[in-house]
Amino acid sequence: MPLLRDLETVRQYSWGSAVLTTLYRSLCAATSPLRSSIAGPLVLLQLWAWERIPTMRPDRVQPLEHYPGPYGARWNVQLDLHRVARHVVSIFRDQLTGLRDLQFIWQPYSEDVLASLPAYCTAGRAIWRSVTYLICWGVVEPHLPYRVMRQFGYHQSVPDMRLTENQAALHSLDRRGKGNQNWITTHGAYIDVWTDRHSHVEDGVVAEDPRYPSDEYRQWYRERTVLYVSNPTRQLTFPEGFQGDSARVQYLVSFSYNL
Repeated sequence: MPLLRDLETVRQYSWGSAVLTTLYRSLCAATSPLRSSIAGPLVLLQLWAWERIPTMRPDRVQPLEHYPGPYGARWNVQLDLHRVARHVVSIFRDQLTGLRDLQFIWQPYSEDVLASLPAYCTAGRAIWRSVTYLICWGVVEPHLPYRVMRQFGYHQSVPDMRLTENQAALHSLDRRGKGNQNWITTHGAYIDVWTDRHSHVEDGVVAEDPRYPSDEYRQWYRERTVLYVSNPTRQLTFPEGFQGDSARVQYLVSFSYNL
């Protein structure tokens, strides 16, 4: 609340980057097998998923295509949930495992859409591809657009490891017991990178069809990612409830390809 005392000064703060910092850290923490909950601005995560994964989003009964506000406000209408899964983790895992190239929308925001938004929604467009650090008090998270260049219509090459060398150390920091910590001093080096963010905007080669990655990137990605969200070899003696087959299909396709 002290930050809100001066309303003129508070307008100059980068609230969007602070929100993203919190969300990135929350998502990272939620991957721990010891965690059963997640915090942070999850409405942004939900809207992100609805815009990009059509098989997991509800239908809008009366779509608002020209709502005079942020793009996410178009979902503030009556929703039809009859054709989508709700609160069933196994179904979501099955859908994510079976997701194909054409079932993920890399660029949901066309130039026409961006032009229709209020100016404050696109004020930071010049740094959307900036390789920098996002900072919110004790939390520091790298912003790595070079890993998702298809989101900007560019060819995705095998990414390097810029700004990832201190991840473990950064994630070990929190504000507990540090009420008097001067985070400006503690994170001075990262703040300097953020201050120079306009000098680190990633450029790329325009892709003919951003939906399809190169064979080189696909091979690199498969060697490092979790290929199966659910276990394709698990067989229950007496199965109950939803039984997905996406993992088994993916496994069989991969096995046949390797033959």
